[in-house]
Amino acid sequence: MEVWCNRNFQHLVSGRDFLSQMIYKGKVMYFINTILPNTLDVDKFRFTDEQMQWVIENEAAIWTYFIEQDLLFSYQEKDYRSLLNYSPFAKGMPQDAPARAAYYIGYKMIEQYMNIHDITIEELMFLTDSRQLLQESKYKPTR
Repeated sequence: MEVWCNRNFQHLVSGRDFLSQMIYKGKVMYFINTILPNTLDVDKFRFTDEQMQWVIENEAAIWTYFIEQDLLFSYQEKDYRSLLNYSPFAKGMPQDAPARAAYYIGYKMIEQYMNIHDITIEELMFLTDSRQLLQESKYKPTR
């Protein structure tokens, strides 16, 4: 499903900065969650059970790390690559942090946005201002 989304929507990613990339991945995960509601989260996110539990329990710590490291508006892909792509670990984070941890944060951000705004998934995919989307999501990590 992610490959299909990328083929059809990746051209709508508004920028190469970390926030834009994370929000796009969150949109993809929200789409996948909507069309495959009975599929386990570990399968949708492609995490192990332990990794899934870790990102759930450490959502606030992950977000804090992104803020403290000035990653949100960074264009330095080397600084955030392992947070969005497959890798043996998430660079700069605790050893238990899975690579691609930003998928989960992006998903939670989009989930909060969609809880506030009455729009379709298609309309969501065409929103391209990542800073506005972050602001309007009123994202606050849990825990």
